[in-house]
Amino acid sequence: MTKALKYCARSLGVTLRDWDILGAITLFFAEAFSAGAIALGLVYLVLLNFNLNFWGKFMVGLILGALLMALYLLAALLKARVILRYPAMNLPAAQRLSKVEVLRHALAAPWLPRHAPLPDPLQTEKPAASERWQKGAHLVLPTLVARDLPLEAAELEVESRMAGNPPAFNPARVAVAPLTLTLLALLGVAGLLLALGFISWFTTGLVTPLPLQIRAAALGLLAFMVLFTPAVAFSAVMNGYYQADLFLRASGGGLDGTEILSKVIKQDAYDGTK
Repeated sequence: MTKALKYCARSLGVTLRDWDILGAITLFFAEAFSAGAIALGLVYLVLLNFNLNFWGKFMVGLILGALLMALYLLAALLKARVILRYPAMNLPAAQRLSKVEVLRHALAAPWLPRHAPLPDPLQTEKPAASERWQKGAHLVLPTLVARDLPLEAAELEVESRMAGNPPAFNPARVAVAPLTLTLLALLGVAGLLLALGFISWFTTGLVTPLPLQIRAAALGLLAFMVLFTPAVAFSAVMNGYYQADLFLRASGGGLDGTEILSKVIKQDAYDGTK
């Protein structure tokens, strides 16, 4: 976890010096809060027509679920934009992002790698950790972005590369994903509790007037978005940098071909010799 913290600290330094990535982050916040405003408008319509009966609560739950899905997809786009504009990738400034393919990858990602062989039901021993990460699911998105490929072509390229030259660097060595996932969980729960607190405060009593219901929904949603959205952006940016570094290392550039990862590993090795 220490290396992950060092990686994130160096990544923040890179971010603050890069106007393209800062612009991508600004765009993410604009898109995220626009989605929040649309969700609030839909909640208003539900409360106006159904109040807080069973169907009203059910529809509000569906709207909030759709908002979370929208944030997930927007985070995937932010991660891809970070990979595209990461200086070490050295991609042409004119290269554009295929948003459709990035979103397809985001929807398929929970089931990647899809080309991995099925486990042998007669095998009693657990597969080695290297067998899981060497399938290269973490390389599909940067391959898709860097090569400007459709999702299927990017998966096939990664599969071919893994078969001929599997990576020697375990992504878990720098635990960026667990660190950002922990932050997401903590701020997500905190935002949810704060939102529920606002809603409970404004809706006490047997009958709550519609204006108070709307105010409670607005403040609750705003509290959740203010806490959770920065965590989503932070996670997307950090994982975007890390996946780009892993792609560069797996592409033959070695550790020295990366911008952030090489400094973290070298610093860790230096600290270990002192």
